[in-house]
Amino acid sequence: MARALHSHCRGRRFDSAQVHQLGYNLFMKDKIIKCQDCKSEFAFTGGEQEFFKKQELSDPVRCMICRATHKAAEKDQFRGKVKEKGLE
Repeated sequence: MARALHSHCRGRRFDSAQVHQLGYNLFMKDKIIKCQDCKSEFAFTGGEQEFFKKQELSDPVRCMICRATHKAAEKDQFRGKVKEKGLE
């Protein structure tokens, strides 16, 4: 039996079918992924996996730092195009 994590369920016990019905997946194990940019390993936790699954996203390929760097670079490229067209 798995134990529920939310306060409104405190003290109650659920079997795996009930946990699945409630939308909780307590059984996902962390994955270790190698970043495609810096080659360091990072953990893709069970909670993150559940979020990505619900949002229909693919598994990440970059660590958090490289992801943030990549997003910032994309924003800067967009800003450059806006400046070129005089849209600011």
